[in-house]
Amino acid sequence: MKKTLNIIILVLLVLSIFVGCGKSDEPKDKGNTEATTKIDFEEVFACTSKQKFSGLTSEQQNAIVEAGKQAGVAVMFTDADLDVVFFTREADNYHATYTAGDWNCYFPKDAEWPDDEFTQQVPKIDYPLFSAYTRPENGFSAIVKDLTMDQAKEYTEKVKKAGFTADAVVEDTEFAFKYSARNKKGYLVEIKFYISSTRNTLYLDVTK
Repeated sequence: MKKTLNIIILVLLVLSIFVGCGKSDEPKDKGNTEATTKIDFEEVFACTSKQKFSGLTSEQQNAIVEAGKQAGVAVMFTDADLDVVFFTREADNYHATYTAGDWNCYFPKDAEWPDDEFTQQVPKIDYPLFSAYTRPENGFSAIVKDLTMDQAKEYTEKVKKAGFTADAVVEDTEFAFKYSARNKKGYLVEIKFYISSTRNTLYLDVTK
């Protein structure tokens, strides 16, 4: 009886080994598996697209960028923490912007620099503004296109001279530059600059 029991256990072990060998390891990080790289750009520029762009892998992003090139559309992804995607229709320079699930479609025009408690803390940007607005509960935000890295750093130096040097954090790489610091009044400035194959972009935020 004992010998028979040992044989049964041995058979079960062998079977479990073969069953285990038949399984393949699935990659743990597949990105946004619900996302599709087949984009309807007519829906994009009508601001009716249901496409989600959060959590995409670099391969998925590159596929969308390539699809855009084939359709005459420049697609620019920002870094993950911003969750913003820019679309530019090259034929007429019409823009669509995806921001954390929300769409905005427009013909770009230079925005104006507002005068309020937040903008009074930092030097005025001397370049055409892609967008600029203040929300009292959130602070001031501005976007500037087509700057060089040197111009972004030059503006950052002006911000430093304006008093934003406390708790400073700097990140300087080949394709990105970031600076954040507080002034004596407690206001926080954040500058993020990204180099892209389509358009370089600077983001300025002033909060408290």
